[in-house]
Amino acid sequence: MTCLKSKDLLRSCQWLLPCLVSSLISWGISSFFGTNAERFHIDALPSFDIGVLLRTLAVALACAAVAYIFYKGLHLSEHMALKLIKNGYLRIFLGGALVAALTLFSGTTAFNGGGIEVIDSIFHGEEAPFMGFLYKMVFTVISVASGFKGGEIVPTLFVGASLGSVLSGPCGLPPEFASAIGMTGLFAGMTKCPLASLIISLEMFGPEGGVYFLIAVLVCTFLSGKGSLYIKNKH
Repeated sequence: MTCLKSKDLLRSCQWLLPCLVSSLISWGISSFFGTNAERFHIDALPSFDIGVLLRTLAVALACAAVAYIFYKGLHLSEHMALKLIKNGYLRIFLGGALVAALTLFSGTTAFNGGGIEVIDSIFHGEEAPFMGFLYKMVFTVISVASGFKGGEIVPTLFVGASLGSVLSGPCGLPPEFASAIGMTGLFAGMTKCPLASLIISLEMFGPEGGVYFLIAVLVCTFLSGKGSLYIKNKH
C-alpha cells in the first residue's frame, strides 16, 4: 500500500512539474508584452468569526449545487444535440438563432461572450444582472451544445460572481466578497481541481481571504457530485 501511494505521489509530481514550468513561461511571456493577470479588489473583507464562516459555508453550498446542475446540463445538452441533430451546420445555425432570440428577449448583450466585463463591473460596485447566473448558464449550455467552442471557464466565473452577488444580501456578506467566494466555489465544483482553484483565487483576490476561499474550494469540490467539465460520467 505504501509503495502504491509513493508511485501515485511520484506520478502527480511528474504532471505538476511541466504544468508549473509552462505556467511560469506563459506568465513571463505575458509580462514581457505588458499583459497583466486579472485581479479583483475586495473592498470589505469581513473579519474572521463563526458567523461569517457559516454564511460563507451557505454560499459555498449553493455554489456546489449550481456547479452540479451546470456541468450536468452541459454534458446532457451536448449529448442530446448530437443525437437529435446530426448535421453539424444545422445544429450550429439553430443554436445561434436560439441565442440571438434569447438575447433579444433578455434585452441585453451582457450574457453573450465570456462575460469578463460583467465580472469587472460587479467588483466595481455594480449590481449583478437580475438572475444573471441562470441566464449565463442557459446561454452557455446552448452555445456549447450547438458546437460553439469558446471555453467554459470564464462563463463559470461569471456564474459564480453573479450568484455570489445575488446571495450576498440574504447571507449578509459584502457583495464583492460573496462574489469572490462564488467564483472560487464554482470553479472548484466545475473542474474538480481544488489546488488549482485555491491558487487561482489567491492570485485573483489576494491571500487575505485564504481561509474562506479554502472552505469554498473544499465544499464545492466534494459536494458537487463526482463529475466535472472534463469528466463525462453517469454519476
